[in-house]
Amino acid sequence: MTCGPVIAEYLGISHASPVEKFEMSDDKRARVTRAAGGSTKEIVDIDLPALIGCEKGLCEPRYPTLPGKMKAKGTPVDARTVVISGERVVTIRSYATAPERGVVTMIEGIPDVAAKKLIDALEKEALL
Repeated sequence: MTCGPVIAEYLGISHASPVEKFEMSDDKRARVTRAAGGSTKEIVDIDLPALIGCEKGLCEPRYPTLPGKMKAKGTPVDARTVVISGERVVTIRSYATAPERGVVTMIEGIPDVAAKKLIDALEKEALL
């Protein structure tokens, strides 16, 4: 089940998916291109705000640099409230970092020996 259109309908906003190309027309409208079956493309102008379901490859990800990570680490995060048509829809209550990863154990050796070590480690972990 695709939940994007359901969410957009619930919020009372426009939606388009799966989008292959996205361009802002102005502050109130966007032009999206999506597949319409086979090799046919459909170009649609939609009102903003809108929910856009994206296809893989729509955007090229930007990876953070080390100086950027260090700068962001000390920056406080502001709580924001999303308002659509004067009605409060979403409130961000808190942010949390991901939990620390546990200890990683590398199992080396020929496949038969490594498989036995892996099974022993999994059995030991299951007993804890």
